[in-house]
Amino acid sequence: MDIYGIGSGIESLAKNFFKSSRVTGRTTRMIEALKPGDRVVVHEPNSKRHMEKMLARVGKAGIEVIAVPVNESHSLVVGRQRAEGRTYFTHDWLELYWLYAIREIQQDLAQLSDASSRSCGGGDSSATQPQSISFSKTL
Repeated sequence: MDIYGIGSGIESLAKNFFKSSRVTGRTTRMIEALKPGDRVVVHEPNSKRHMEKMLARVGKAGIEVIAVPVNESHSLVVGRQRAEGRTYFTHDWLELYWLYAIREIQQDLAQLSDASSRSCGGGDSSATQPQSISFSKTL
């Protein structure tokens, strides 16, 4: 349990940083850096269509755009060929990924606390062995 509010503080700081980074030319810089064979990762199908239209508008061809939800980031490497060039993530995808990761850590800490505390586990308070649990991330 994060009684100090560290996770909430980090999440708030991240959101403020993301908000202050708006309209700074990040997407333009990424598009300018793209070369044929590169891949761009967006977070959902509407963003994919929007990115494809932006690339067509500026004459960037040979760029693969894929939609990968942040909670399925493993699908970038499992069952998918590597990009011929570099893989880029849109700032929207990265922001969502960071927020997702922060929330996963918060949930893991709560689960650790519950599983290692007799008064929170919800099971037999005389039990000495922790329950089997799985965590979202491996440290």
